[in-house]
Amino acid sequence: MGIVTEAVKQFVESQTKTWKHDRRQTIGASEIGQCARKIFCVKFENDPELHVPRDPDAHDSWGARERGNLIERHLLVPAMRAKYNHLAMFMGEEQKTFFDGPLSATPDCLLKNGEYVLVEFKTIDPRVTLLEPKPEHYYQAQIQLGILNALGEYPCNKAIISYTDASFLSETKEFTVEFDPAVYQAAIKRANMILMAENMREIEPEGWIAGGAECKYCPFSRACGRQRTLGLEDRDTGIADPQFVAEIADLARQYKLAQNLIDDYEKDVRKLQYEIKERLRDRKLRRIVGDGVSVVWNSVKGREKIDTDSLRDAAASAGVDVERFITTSEPTDRLTVSIKS
Repeated sequence: MGIVTEAVKQFVESQTKTWKHDRRQTIGASEIGQCARKIFCVKFENDPELHVPRDPDAHDSWGARERGNLIERHLLVPAMRAKYNHLAMFMGEEQKTFFDGPLSATPDCLLKNGEYVLVEFKTIDPRVTLLEPKPEHYYQAQIQLGILNALGEYPCNKAIISYTDASFLSETKEFTVEFDPAVYQAAIKRANMILMAENMREIEPEGWIAGGAECKYCPFSRACGRQRTLGLEDRDTGIADPQFVAEIADLARQYKLAQNLIDDYEKDVRKLQYEIKERLRDRKLRRIVGDGVSVVWNSVKGREKIDTDSLRDAAASAGVDVERFITTSEPTDRLTVSIKS
């Protein structure tokens, strides 16, 4: 590890925020929109009975989080204080956590501007085009508004989510979120469901169901994967009563129908993508921004691909034992469904 890299790492670790409350007892507004199974694992990681082990190679990718902290601490908070003085509350070192049953929230700022307005500070990569707040941030704002309204001291029905460009700090986008009580009530039920679960299996692996993008950064992906394949090692008796057969058959037909719909939608997506490109090509354009839409057509550099067979042969010729460099990934599973026409 380099001299500067090590110094920065140690400094950030020494500055890690400590919470006055036990964060395992509630689900925070910034957490509730994540994969439910991941939340369960985080909350009960150190529980003697419900313990879920972290991946041995999991590490905390703190870079983006610390970037946001720096911009918030040294630009956004001082700017809000300079303009609004005491009307901008609960910022920086004065942040306060609010609780309502299984939910908790620590707003970035509560602004008294005639009425109370919740303000959330976010930073965004300049390459990202935002036409609306990110879903997880919209959900977070709804939870914060719900908690404040439930407590009653700071009734608040509107939130501002601000996105500061991480490269060009002069660029900021703001979106307004109106409180939706139905969203908040659904979040309370969701939080109770997660905190009351007796084991991981009771919680759906939402990250995996959604396509697995969230799983790439989840520190519990291996434990979750093992849980999903649990039972494959058991002996298959091949015995099932007619009622159970009918139940699985119905699910299988729904599965195939959904699979066919995906194939049809993918064809539609490719056709529309082709039509957009052709229209842009006709006009000699690569970018369209307007009418609430941004379309950018860029070239993408080809991905490098290693010829593993040739590499293996070359290594063997050079006397290198390639077996030393081979690793085996976690076991997975395959579900094959066939429907007779």
